[in-house]
Amino acid sequence: MNGRIRLCASFVLALAAVCSIATAESYPAWTYRTHVRLQNAAGGENLADFPVLVKLSAANFDFAKASANGSDIRFTDRFGTSLSYEIERWDSGAQQAAVWVKVPQVDKTSAVNYVNLYHGNAAAADAQSPADVWSNGYKGVWHLGSSTADSTGRHDGTITGTGVSTVDGVIGGANYFAGDGSRILARSLDLGAASSLDAGDNITLSYWMNASSSQPGTYTRTIAKNVTPGWETQRDNANPNQRFRIDTSAQTNQVKNAGNGVFNDAWHCMGVTLAAGTMKAYVDAGSAITSGYNHGTGFANTSNLSIGANPGGGAPYRGLLDEVRFSDVARSEAWMNAEYRSQAGLLAGVTGSLDRSAGAGPLASYTHEQADPLTDVTGHGFDAVSGGGVAFVTPPSAGQFVLGDRAGQYARGGNQYLNVPQVAGAGEDFTFTAAIRKNADETGGHQTILSSNRFRFQFNNTGLTTDGAGQLRLDINGAGASGSNVGPAGGFLTEEWYFVALRYDADTHLMEAFLQDGDVAQLQAPVITRTVSGTLGLDDINALRVGSDGLSGIGSGDTWGGWIDNVQFFNGYLSNQEIENVFLADSTVPEPLTLLTLGLLAPAALGRYVRRRRA
Repeated sequence: MNGRIRLCASFVLALAAVCSIATAESYPAWTYRTHVRLQNAAGGENLADFPVLVKLSAANFDFAKASANGSDIRFTDRFGTSLSYEIERWDSGAQQAAVWVKVPQVDKTSAVNYVNLYHGNAAAADAQSPADVWSNGYKGVWHLGSSTADSTGRHDGTITGTGVSTVDGVIGGANYFAGDGSRILARSLDLGAASSLDAGDNITLSYWMNASSSQPGTYTRTIAKNVTPGWETQRDNANPNQRFRIDTSAQTNQVKNAGNGVFNDAWHCMGVTLAAGTMKAYVDAGSAITSGYNHGTGFANTSNLSIGANPGGGAPYRGLLDEVRFSDVARSEAWMNAEYRSQAGLLAGVTGSLDRSAGAGPLASYTHEQADPLTDVTGHGFDAVSGGGVAFVTPPSAGQFVLGDRAGQYARGGNQYLNVPQVAGAGEDFTFTAAIRKNADETGGHQTILSSNRFRFQFNNTGLTTDGAGQLRLDINGAGASGSNVGPAGGFLTEEWYFVALRYDADTHLMEAFLQDGDVAQLQAPVITRTVSGTLGLDDINALRVGSDGLSGIGSGDTWGGWIDNVQFFNGYLSNQEIENVFLADSTVPEPLTLLTLGLLAPAALGRYVRRRRA
């Protein structure tokens, strides 16, 4: 658009997340942070302590920015809590890695949950804790491939025979079974009921199977613990179907459908749960196949768990197996579905890596000029997620500066917003910029420019809903710091473009908010100054939303009415001069150029102003 308009709201938020709480970690000595988005929109329930597979490749990760063996990687959740992890595969030469991360909660129906992967510290020692990753009801986890170890640390497997070989699998390595009776035996050691493979009810078995359509015999056993009482997975005679046999004190040879057509030379994710007379079977996360069985006193036994044949080598299986798991918990359908999607690489998506070193420039920029207006144009991959149907339209113009062809338009009462991925980790400063213009609708009192789980930054109506005037307002909530601050009444007009800035000092917990229109050539004094009380400050910020609240816990959605454009986040604290440089940008320079491309913040200069939390 060629019209000249007042400098969109450049709204600078310098926030430092997590200062000094014991559970929060920002790994300040690590150069890079990679964002891993958890896409559980298809999930039906919140999943607690769920092991998520993070798969890395040359397409989504630069292996040169981590130690050759992955020893420097670390994970946190969105609150900055360090997470347990296990590396199943790390091959920097082939640029392939598979890492299991125990996530405290994978939110149901969410596409914006995430974890952070930190890397780039050559001095860091390995910090894996596999047993903790698999502490939530798992009694045996065999990733297979070059190792038959049990990641829970309890029941390592032993190969019997010469017909078991290592091949590539679905996740990392897998094993090929030649069908000659060779098998992997997991010892059912007497480790007490809490650690045993001998459960007689409430169990879950899951595995990946690529079964040859040419089996060495009928009723071949894939996985078995099959003395009476006991259980086993078996082929349906000479048919290409999988069956699950249950032998209890009440009834033997109870054969149930566990999936049809799966002996077909293709990978399938198989799962079975048994609990109190009900069996549910799953194939590739499809709907549960439900059957009843006669439970009696259960099916507990002390036999070894055998992979690839009966424990004695009979009824051998021919084909590939990967990722065998046994739990003494009957998992839910939502859990089984998420396990499949996780292992198939559909649950966790690596969306971009951030250089956290000084002078690295913008973390994320949303100019709304691309084919997908939610795209982060920095290339870091922090794409926004729209809620409620934000429209991207030609913005109204009146004034001095040049905007692009599209701005985000938010309808008051429509609960429209943009969720922004975590662009700063715990203990890091960041700066947010945007272009704002309030429309004439002043109803509802509060209208949100930016919100988080701890604050909201808003237009506040101070008089009539038709007088065209209000004030800037900042509300803090929680951690002993709740309270409100406002700017001058009547100092925030509707139908005007404003330069707005909100910044937070991580060391002193000082927040300052600026508001000025495009008629003044120099940055004016802040209209709100506040020191966030309490030792925590705003150190637990873990979510950001543009155009609506619904996060802070203070009020309702309080949606913005008007336009917001040219949103940017920076990996550092911008000084007064840098804020003024944004404000005084040459009006002939069109969006989407950033501070760095404008020449206002050369990397060397930015490095002088970027300030991090001290270790």
